[in-house]
Amino acid sequence: MVQEHREFLKQLRSSYPAVQRVAEWLRQRGAEVVTPEPREAPTLEDVRQYRDSGDLWATIKGKKYRMEVKNTSHSFPSIIVDQVANYAEKAPSPDFYFLFDSDHTEGTSVLIVDVASTFPDWRVEKRYDRYKQRECEFYFYPQRQLRKEKIP
Repeated sequence: MVQEHREFLKQLRSSYPAVQRVAEWLRQRGAEVVTPEPREAPTLEDVRQYRDSGDLWATIKGKKYRMEVKNTSHSFPSIIVDQVANYAEKAPSPDFYFLFDSDHTEGTSVLIVDVASTFPDWRVEKRYDRYKQRECEFYFYPQRQLRKEKIP
């Protein structure tokens, strides 16, 4: 359990620079961006109490959007968007996901998932979760149907 929490924190901390990259990219395009202060649970049992309301919020043309930033492998035809259980617990649900390639973290492309237009076509598959060290259900979506952007 302690090792699992260490892995969770490692993954969480590794996402901070990517969140800032997306926030800056959105600001350069005229969005007003808020990045909530990251909160880290002291133990794995406390994670739910420390859940935040998203990696960042952006106001674009007067509309507010919740956005999630994740690292996932772009090496496969279908890409993991989120874990089913995690998505179900997010309130409100994200409007967009920015998926960085976990195999190439610097100067890479990011896949942008517009939840409203893609969610009906997400499919559920079971896969082994190396952080939770057990099989979990994940949402997948075909990579070729996603918008790709360069985010320095």
